[in-house]
Amino acid sequence: MDIFNKLNDETLNSISILLNNGFSMKDILSIIEDDKNKSIIYSIKNKLLEGEKIEYVIIPYLNHNIAYYLLCFIQYMPFSEALSFARNIIEKRNERIKNIINILFYPIMLLVGMIFGLLILSIYLLPSINSLSSSFSNDISIIDSSVIRTICIIFLVLFLVFLIVIGILFSNKFIINTYRMIYSVNKRSILIDYYTERFVYIYYLCLNNGLSTIDSLSIISKIDERSVNSYIAKSIDSELKKGNDIIKAINNKHLSSSFIRFFNIAIKTVNPIGIINSYLEYINKYIDLKIKRYAKTIQVFVYLLIGIIVVYIYSLLLFPINILNNL
Repeated sequence: MDIFNKLNDETLNSISILLNNGFSMKDILSIIEDDKNKSIIYSIKNKLLEGEKIEYVIIPYLNHNIAYYLLCFIQYMPFSEALSFARNIIEKRNERIKNIINILFYPIMLLVGMIFGLLILSIYLLPSINSLSSSFSNDISIIDSSVIRTICIIFLVLFLVFLIVIGILFSNKFIINTYRMIYSVNKRSILIDYYTERFVYIYYLCLNNGLSTIDSLSIISKIDERSVNSYIAKSIDSELKKGNDIIKAINNKHLSSSFIRFFNIAIKTVNPIGIINSYLEYINKYIDLKIKRYAKTIQVFVYLLIGIIVVYIYSLLLFPINILNNL
């Protein structure tokens, strides 16, 4: 049963901190043991006593994302560093996704709320107004509620279809083809910047830890072989094996133009890792700014539609008065 349990992020964070502060694994397991993970810790202790290595003992108790990274990193560095690297990469990715959701959540919910508001308007308010209109005059007409209701339903269906298509295109099965298609159409797309940032961040961590470019590409290519990161790493490695230098390999293989510019500078300086880190700082702010612009555009569009709806509702509320004045 233990293999179906997982060590949570808080426990992994504690293990990483204690390892980096020189604690032995035996002491760490005693420190972090509690009622929730007692059975897991007991199992790990027994396997360590049998002579198994901690990096392989702990793998079954990690979520698959961290396990992917850890398995790749432990071939090139100690367990403590490999665990820190794996956690840093997962945290960086989750932070980026959370930030995107936080920025886009309000304008998207505003848009969805407006559509539902129109739907409610067409179901409850318009039929009453139309009924009042028909009882006084056949010549006075209002937009049929069924028209607005149909438009709202079409918008909702299109929105759901959009989400489904996005989910399919960005699934593991299709993500590489989607990435290549977008790159061929628009190399400056925010999607290209997003995946380039993810690739470069892992590349930077490897270089900063003293690994060579070849070893770095090897690690990245093994991390979830269906991912864009793996695809980019394999493509660059293939170019290097053909005898091309690193500049040509990077320039040719599906990375954002902004990173290519930074890299061309970095390769000629005495501190290339520092230049790559500068790129990561730059692209992090750039992506946030670009997403905020998209969110702002959606907000302005929705506010405009809400303004039109408010004016329309106001005219509806005045409609009974206008009918009485015409009697």
